Amino acid sequence: MKKHFRRFRKDNKGVTLVLAIVAIAFVGVLASAILSAAATNYRLKIMDKYSKNTFYSADSITEEIHTGLGIMCYKSLEEAYDYAASNLGKYSVTGGVVTMNRYNNEMVNKNMKEKYYNITGKKIFGESFNTADKESAIKYFNTLITKPEKAKVVGYSSFVADDTSYTYTFKDVAIRYLEDKKEPYYSTIKIDIKITYPDIDIDFIADEKEWKSYFNYCLIADDKIEIGASPESRGIVDVYGGMYSGGNVDVFSGSSLTLQDGLLLNGQLKVPSVIVSKGDINLPGGSSASVLKTGNGSIWCNGITAGGDGGRGDVLYTSNQARTYVADDLSLNGDDCNITIKGKYLGFGKNNANTSDSTGKASTSSAIIVNGRNCTLDMTDINYLLLAGKAYVKLTEDSSYVTGDSMGLKGNQEIYLVPSGYLKKKQDSSDGTYVANPTSKPENVAIDLSSFFAYRLGLLTTTGYVEKKDANGKTYYYLDFVDNAAQNEYVKCIAQNGYLEGLFKSKGLSYTDDDIVEMNAIKTTIEMGLARFFDKNTEIKIGSGATVYTSGTLLQVTKESGYSSTSILGTNMDNSSVLNASTNAANKYKLIKSFLALDDTVDYTDFPENVTIDGSIHKIEFDTSNNPVLLTPYERTINKEKLDTLKENIINNENGTIAAVITSNAEGQSGSYTIPNGVTNGVVLGYGVDIVVNSNFEGLIITDGKITVKGSARVTTGINNRAELTLDVYKDVAQYFNAFQETSDTNKLDEVEMNQLLNFSEWRKNENVDYN
Repeated sequence: MKKHFRRFRKDNKGVTLVLAIVAIAFVGVLASAILSAAATNYRLKIMDKYSKNTFYSADSITEEIHTGLGIMCYKSLEEAYDYAASNLGKYSVTGGVVTMNRYNNEMVNKNMKEKYYNITGKKIFGESFNTADKESAIKYFNTLITKPEKAKVVGYSSFVADDTSYTYTFKDVAIRYLEDKKEPYYSTIKIDIKITYPDIDIDFIADEKEWKSYFNYCLIADDKIEIGASPESRGIVDVYGGMYSGGNVDVFSGSSLTLQDGLLLNGQLKVPSVIVSKGDINLPGGSSASVLKTGNGSIWCNGITAGGDGGRGDVLYTSNQARTYVADDLSLNGDDCNITIKGKYLGFGKNNANTSDSTGKASTSSAIIVNGRNCTLDMTDINYLLLAGKAYVKLTEDSSYVTGDSMGLKGNQEIYLVPSGYLKKKQDSSDGTYVANPTSKPENVAIDLSSFFAYRLGLLTTTGYVEKKDANGKTYYYLDFVDNAAQNEYVKCIAQNGYLEGLFKSKGLSYTDDDIVEMNAIKTTIEMGLARFFDKNTEIKIGSGATVYTSGTLLQVTKESGYSSTSILGTNMDNSSVLNASTNAANKYKLIKSFLALDDTVDYTDFPENVTIDGSIHKIEFDTSNNPVLLTPYERTINKEKLDTLKENIINNENGTIAAVITSNAEGQSGSYTIPNGVTNGVVLGYGVDIVVNSNFEGLIITDGKITVKGSARVTTGINNRAELTLDVYKDVAQYFNAFQETSDTNKLDEVEMNQLLNFSEWRKNENVDYN
């Protein structure tokens, strides 16, 4: 064949040419097909390249939107938390008393969710918060894209806002990207975007670092508070809000402390005024009176002492809404003291020690004591009076005699002495020689009370008397009653006409004329004693409309009666509800000295495991002996561990505003700091130092030392102290407040993942977009 082919070629040269031409033509067609296929493949590859590049760029654009929305959600969550932590309750007025009702955790978390929902919605749709405004949402999304000339969000098909789950859902959000304007290759990504509230529940209440009762206070001193530094440096001080003293509140001679009715804010809100003192409120007086005034505020203290050492102290209540809670006594120790009390007064300290109790002390027994001459005690406008204790006759530091009086008058203490007619000399008992009471020679005394009317009425113990020695070595013989009720009966026999006779009859016993003569003799002795201490204008009077509960007798001294009293109030503390009221107040006093605020509607008759503060619950720790561990307000408020490391003072003072941390650790610190003149508001924190205020100040002054207010000053709480502390000017101070420390629960915000706030789903590529 090969040979044949060769022959054919040799013999047919034209055919060879034709074949060559045909072959070339075939190759050309083939090449053309190949080139065409190659060009088509190249073009497809180029389109694929363009398409893939566009997709990846669109992916990065989507990431930009995702990141921008995520940052917005995080910031909104932080803003919502700050709002919720700053608004743990609302103010209300009940019966003229202004309080802030605290929310529980469920309510505060709900408020945080709603705030988050509103903040995110307004950031996307604008302040009008019109969720139907699609253009505003698209405009917001496009602000998150860094190259708006190459990519943009062109629309979305639908939108759902759910204010019950606090979510926003955008369906089919279309993002279009242009790679090169010379080559009009576009890619479109569609996604669903869902913004939601994370699955977290923050405990705003149980964490002690979130305790914020001090926001209603302007003065907090763990040591004490002085009004006026001395008689030569007076203070005329008006307080709007709260003040706490870890010791006494001392109002010096010529100084006055006025607890105003409350602070009006923005024409609507009021901050209640309150004094909480772990010690006494002392009004010693001097060349001029010391004065305490109050309107409808509240006072919690161990005791109130007016006058002393020749000085006069005055107390003036101007409102029937006032409330006073006293653990010990209201004492009028100075001459010419003028006391006017209105509203509600609870002397809640009760001590049921009998007269024979050799270790009886008055520190846990609330009474009213009048030791000064020519004093006036006006309680005609009081509406509720509780005196759960009795007056004591103090003989030594460790020995007292419990009287039967809830109002102890210096002139009537002799009523409890054994009448001298029953004290006889042992060696001369047959000749009727008597011994004075008290005596310096008790070894010569023989006492027989069997014929005394109180003994025959069964009011006295078998012996009938107790011996009490004073600091000078004299021995007093006091009547010893079988119980408190018997002691009260005895006083009624002396003070109320006809009571002695009626009591004998009720017991089926007979009385004699000698009994009546003896009773009247004791009464005359009392009247003479009272006359020595009161002038003709003196009155100790309680309004007829008052509800009165007392442990002992309550004598009224009026000028019309000539210092004799035929009216005895009280002696009705056996009422269980009244006993509970006393216990309730005593427990509340323990708690308010630590927490500064309590919910008045909660019963604390049994000491609680949790304390309610304006509707919010705080846990109470107990030691191994089951005693409550109650921190001071300063300890609750301030992070002392941080202050221990601070070696210099922090003082920011701008335009009359101060933010200061004054610490004894600072080099050259004298131990006292005076707020500069011209500074009218701010926050001052002291650590190991005393703070001095010379002029008007609004805000918070807190120290573990003492606070002295001098001059004419109005001190006002700043209800927005928390908000102020968060401002940049206060940030150096805020870091030392426990309420502004990160806690285990606030750290939950840092643990929130992006996918808990934001979800992108249902990615689709290159679908048609028609949202018109």
